[in-house]
Amino acid sequence: MMVLKENQDHSITLEEAAKMTASYRKTITSSDVRAAAFGKKAITEILNQDGCIGMRMYYAKNDDGNITLVLVGMKEDGNDMYDENLAEWAALCPPFCNPSKNPLNCD
Repeated sequence: MMVLKENQDHSITLEEAAKMTASYRKTITSSDVRAAAFGKKAITEILNQDGCIGMRMYYAKNDDGNITLVLVGMKEDGNDMYDENLAEWAALCPPFCNPSKNPLNCD
């Protein structure tokens, strides 16, 4: 079992990230969700909880049937902090997409 550390290095190169997002885009239609954006307030409220060392993101479907993410804080033991701050209401792409083409959103 992998244990997440608070200061875990999750960095990847732009080349790796672009390859991964392109690989995903090849499996979906143009109307399928490609990304979800969250505001800083929602993220910091989760991360600033006492004992929170990271965040888990659950894939979910909203009332419209669109894929989205539910964010929850995570304790050092790996348990979710589900009794506290949760976030959804993500700005989904489409329709809320980055207007500028970049290596993460175009081929």
